[in-house]
Amino acid sequence: MGHDRRTFNKIAHYFNATHLTTESNNVARTSEYNSIVGSIRDNRSRVIDDLDEIQRIRSWLERRQDEINVDSQQRNLAKHMAGTGEWLFEETKFRSWASLDKSFPIVWLVGPEGCGKSLLCSLAIERMRLNTQQQAVVDLMLAFDKPRSEYHLVTQTALQLLKYVIEHRGGVNAEAFLMLPREQSKDKKTFQVRELIQILISQCPAVFIFVDGLDEVGSAEQPEQKLNHEAKLEKTKRQLHSVVAFFANLTKKESGTPVRLLCSSKQTVTIENWMREWEALELPINRHAVAADIAQYVERRFKNGLGGSSSTLASTSLIAQLSKAAKNSFLFASTMADWIESSFALTDSSTEPVIPDKFKSIGELYQERLDQLLHPDSPHEHNMEQKSLGILQTISLVANAKRPLKLMELQEALAISQKSFQDGELLDLTSENIEHLNGREVQHDCAPFIDFHPTSKDSKDGFVRLAHASAFVFLREYPQRTVDATEKKFGIAIRA
Repeated sequence: MGHDRRTFNKIAHYFNATHLTTESNNVARTSEYNSIVGSIRDNRSRVIDDLDEIQRIRSWLERRQDEINVDSQQRNLAKHMAGTGEWLFEETKFRSWASLDKSFPIVWLVGPEGCGKSLLCSLAIERMRLNTQQQAVVDLMLAFDKPRSEYHLVTQTALQLLKYVIEHRGGVNAEAFLMLPREQSKDKKTFQVRELIQILISQCPAVFIFVDGLDEVGSAEQPEQKLNHEAKLEKTKRQLHSVVAFFANLTKKESGTPVRLLCSSKQTVTIENWMREWEALELPINRHAVAADIAQYVERRFKNGLGGSSSTLASTSLIAQLSKAAKNSFLFASTMADWIESSFALTDSSTEPVIPDKFKSIGELYQERLDQLLHPDSPHEHNMEQKSLGILQTISLVANAKRPLKLMELQEALAISQKSFQDGELLDLTSENIEHLNGREVQHDCAPFIDFHPTSKDSKDGFVRLAHASAFVFLREYPQRTVDATEKKFGIAIRA
């Protein structure tokens, strides 16, 4: 028994010694591990301010920050009249969202086409950027004629955040550089860009994301249109959904940088389903406030008289008539004001134009202009037919391009479309014989369908594009309508 006890004591002593040694080693290893982890964490959070190093991120993204958002905002703000649009910033829902209230992480600004949603977004973006708290603001201004892939949308988001952290946070966290050597497929790289976005967001005090024009992506969809829930969405809408769903998920995080999302669109079944999925708070356009803003716009528009002539001031009744007809549509008010001034220029200056009762929507204004082009009423009918045909060809080319066209591109396309193959000669596009277009004249002749955007204030060069998504929808649906013999004569210019 004594021998057994001595043996037991030896074994116990051995295990105790081994245990103490192992425990000591584990403590040392844990301390070393924590030191390594801390070092890695410190290194990852280290801010890199070297511009050559930061350029590696831009090169890896394979994109430059495009001008679409900046251009859209500048054009929207240029249309803004002081004192209008202020109602949005007094809305309780918007104020709660802007103050980072956790109850309202996602807001859906919804209203009919032409009511000024894009301008309101531009005003909100500008105001948030001027906020003294210097939070990061990301904006994606979507447009029917400027399609962008999922990868393009996420890289533009990353580039805007990258610009912010360089300017306001002194550089980029080293962690962002860990993914640069990775060579992957576009799908996998899109996922990595999303990771980069989250790293950049972690450097910001708060992030506000604006996505304007959700309804302009993909084919048009009317508010009352019924969709088969089993039907597959077209690719462009699926990609947009993927991007905005990613943003929506960022707003749900309980810790870290607060992210807020504001989307704007007209009401469609698809977008309504998306907003329900993301639990967005609906913020309808304030129709009374918009109507008041439109009345103010119309009054200022004609303050210098019809056609800019102070001797022909618009009557109070005309201003009231137009304001009433426009209801909640700035697009209708602006287009109708152009029509009034154009009509005034063609009639006796002592006669004030009257708004026909038939004009109740922007579609009816489009149809009126198209009828004028299809049925020219002039003693010089042949010349007018030729001019109308040229205008219709221009509208058709711009509509079917589905993107803004350079003025030079439009010139060449018109020259080719008007060239007869029976001439037996190839067209020399470098020839001085090709008609050179004046962008502002193109806009005037093709109103209300086309806008001209000069590359600079006094430049003759620039881009032509459809004036509004509603013009694109109208022209796209036109071939499905019943046409008479005269319209068939011009049909080749409308259909492509």
